[in-house]
Amino acid sequence: ENIATKEFGNNPILGKVAIQKYYSDGDTGELAPEINAIFQVYLTSKGSYDACGEYEKATIKTDTNGYAITPDLYYGKYTVHQVDSGDVDAIEVKDFPVEITENGKVYTYPLNNTLFKAYLRILKLDGKTEKQVLKAGTTYQIYKLVTDKETGKEAEELVEQSYSNGNKVVKVNQFVSDESGEIMTVKPLRSATYRIYETKAATGLHISTNYIEVTINSKADNYESYVDEDGNTHLIVKVFYTNDE
Repeated sequence: ENIATKEFGNNPILGKVAIQKYYSDGDTGELAPEINAIFQVYLTSKGSYDACGEYEKATIKTDTNGYAITPDLYYGKYTVHQVDSGDVDAIEVKDFPVEITENGKVYTYPLNNTLFKAYLRILKLDGKTEKQVLKAGTTYQIYKLVTDKETGKEAEELVEQSYSNGNKVVKVNQFVSDESGEIMTVKPLRSATYRIYETKAATGLHISTNYIEVTINSKADNYESYVDEDGNTHLIVKVFYTNDE
């Protein structure tokens, strides 16, 4: 049945939906509570949140423990829709169904999502022709904009990544283009604003820009996705760095 007012005796059946929300960085696997994540819960048969009446919908926000609970809702099938990811930029939960069938019961759903991350791909353009420069040897350093804990002012934090070449772990804080004129970070970067500095130009080019800024964020409209041969989805933010000959 999918009705909102099935009665038990003379009283309607009422239940609650609770969310226990966590996030993880995808590398360590450690869970942390996701604070201020917002969800809408609404009676599915009504078709939308706005079409629902009292006891047929609720908007809830997770607390410091990542927990949120609706007030009483009528018996029936509901849709849970995440509105916002709150204090961290975690990948949002896809809509999922829940069903209230027992009077006085709290239906709790633990949810875990990874933080939004994207690889940064930098392509070199010729300032005059605006065509891609197919030259190796351009070197970049990437800095994350952070707030200095002591001064409260904006500061830069050098991005350093590492990978294994089979024999040892190699640390990278300078990214050097190959003959395609491109570089891509070794690992994806978390949501933030980054500054890209060109520290060495390819042969025949000179550095003409101090730095460029790029924002990595799930709410930005600047990323694309691709699926690798193992079926894993990766996100990439592509930026263009322009030089003059």
